[in-house]
Amino acid sequence: MLDLPDKATRQLLNAHSSFKAAVFSRTDSALFIESSARQAEESAALAGKPVVCTENAQLYRAGDLDRLAAKVRR
Repeated sequence: MLDLPDKATRQLLNAHSSFKAAVFSRTDSALFIESSARQAEESAALAGKPVVCTENAQLYRAGDLDRLAAKVRR
């Protein structure tokens, strides 16, 4: 998805989640499927839409991190 010359450049820039979230945000798609748990969590937060992760079979939704942090603070 990310148009960069090679894997090393993609990893160096670490722009996977932000790029995917930006594309996802501009579409009418209701759900994004991601293979990386870290990227799924980040993409959901950035896009404000749900992302399902094939790595751990979890559904990440916008605001999940905020809700979890609020529970931990209590």
